[in-house]
Amino acid sequence: MASPAPGNVGHVETAEAAHEESRAPGGLDVGLIALVGVVGTILVYVTVLACTAAFYTIRERQIEQSQATLPLDRAAYMQQQDQLLHGTYWVDKERGVVSIPIDQAMEIVAKQGLQSP
Repeated sequence: MASPAPGNVGHVETAEAAHEESRAPGGLDVGLIALVGVVGTILVYVTVLACTAAFYTIRERQIEQSQATLPLDRAAYMQQQDQLLHGTYWVDKERGVVSIPIDQAMEIVAKQGLQSP
């Protein structure tokens, strides 16, 4: 093994001494632990940001899709409800139960009163 040049001997010893100083009494490399902690924290932060961005992007698409179909569904729903309120149809044909428009039903009840079935 070649001996170090006379000018570098002190430098090598100083680097080794600095490395030894960074170790805790139990032999742990504090500098390396700190580096791993910082890198790990940055990775967690970036991951959280990416997940948050993905969540809001997906949520925005779902809202846009649901709003795109809303007017059609709402129009169909309103038409169905209008037919139920203002149309005449059989509720139970076998028992003779018919649905009539609500205005007509209120007039009948006002004239005849409620009757027990």
